[in-house]
Amino acid sequence: MRIHFFIPDNPNPLNFRYYHAIVVLAEGFKKEKIEYFGNTDYWYDPINQEYLINEAPAEYRADVNIYLGKCFEEAKIRIDKSRVNILLDTSDGMFTCSSEKRFMQFDLIFKAHYNSNYNYSEKVKPWPFALSNRIIDTIDETRVSKQEDKVLVNFRGGHTLRKLVIANFHPLLAGKYPIDDSTEVKLETSDFERIEDVKDIHKSYLYQTAQRHNPKYFERLNGALFTSVFGGFVMLKPIRKYKMRPPFRQLFKHQVLLSGIKINSKNYFMYQYDSWRFWESLYADTVPIHLDFEEWGAVLPVMPVNGVHYIGVKNFDFEACADYIKSLTHEQIKQIAENGKKWVIENYTPAKVTQYVVEEINKMKKLK
Repeated sequence: MRIHFFIPDNPNPLNFRYYHAIVVLAEGFKKEKIEYFGNTDYWYDPINQEYLINEAPAEYRADVNIYLGKCFEEAKIRIDKSRVNILLDTSDGMFTCSSEKRFMQFDLIFKAHYNSNYNYSEKVKPWPFALSNRIIDTIDETRVSKQEDKVLVNFRGGHTLRKLVIANFHPLLAGKYPIDDSTEVKLETSDFERIEDVKDIHKSYLYQTAQRHNPKYFERLNGALFTSVFGGFVMLKPIRKYKMRPPFRQLFKHQVLLSGIKINSKNYFMYQYDSWRFWESLYADTVPIHLDFEEWGAVLPVMPVNGVHYIGVKNFDFEACADYIKSLTHEQIKQIAENGKKWVIENYTPAKVTQYVVEEINKMKKLK
């Protein structure tokens, strides 16, 4: 099997676009010794001083072409239908390219934030953010000898779910486990023209991940007993297949902030729930806390188990979940953290994610 990645243009070297899904897959193909190239050089490895993905020779012909949805933001879709064509839909939001008919010409679409309450095409498969080698290596480098009895809160975006959790859940934990919501000092950066000129490994990753890399954050992650990894938005479950258009999308997106509305898993579901923080927390020594994945419709290729690999709030019963967390012994907490680490290594390293994609390709070929 030969792979060709089609990576969106990244014209500004000082404003990198980070394509995590591409990085994870390429690292997996490299591990599995599957040949691959890209339409451009991408993801500079500052340790080995080489690109993970090299630009394909002019005569290169792949068996499988892999695209990101962003490749078609301002252009018509043109794909070689004599090849297997795969689309990676990693966009935020409920209504992404996985919902558009024009993308159904792809053989497979891997969708981040896949939710069982949405009526997808059979071509659409769940996609995990998963672990990259950068995440694995940096977490291993920043493990600490002793953890603090606290909850780490380190959010970037202001998701409605996060606002609800900050107001209604974190205060219930604070009595026993203080909330650490301080933020890291950003790494110092300087202008440069070529990523190859950046000698510091962490600064290189900082640029290439669009400011998402900081070793101090990973150290704090390892050093906290729990980490709040909530993310996403809550919407009413559809009566039929969703066909909403603006401005109704925004109304539904923000309605959970309106007073007097009772939110429960019977009538609502969660979208845009996945994040790097969830996977980072699983591999680190901390215990991730989120909503219960299965109850709220979240779908991953292999599902984690609430209370075994992570802790999930059920039906927005923050009080019951807080009582459960406060009742756990340190030994039980450590066991959940260890279970999560073992589970994510078994299922979501780059090599495992690549195997999942290859299996889905083989299934698709058999059905044709």
